[in-house]
Amino acid sequence: MEGSENTRRLIDAGVIPGPLPEPYNRVIEGLEEDEVDALITVKQRLDEANEEIGGPGDVGFMGMVVPL
Repeated sequence: MEGSENTRRLIDAGVIPGPLPEPYNRVIEGLEEDEVDALITVKQRLDEANEEIGGPGDVGFMGMVVPL
């Protein structure tokens, strides 16, 4: 898979759909491990909230306010 560990983890967690274009990729690659963990946790909580209201439990990709 293309990208570094941060990109792979965020893709695997469903936070982003794939490697992001520059300059956004540079931001992802520069995140600290705890920052990546926080993004994954936010996605998990949003999924749980979606499930609580009868949704499928997957809010989709967060998009991270980046034009994908």
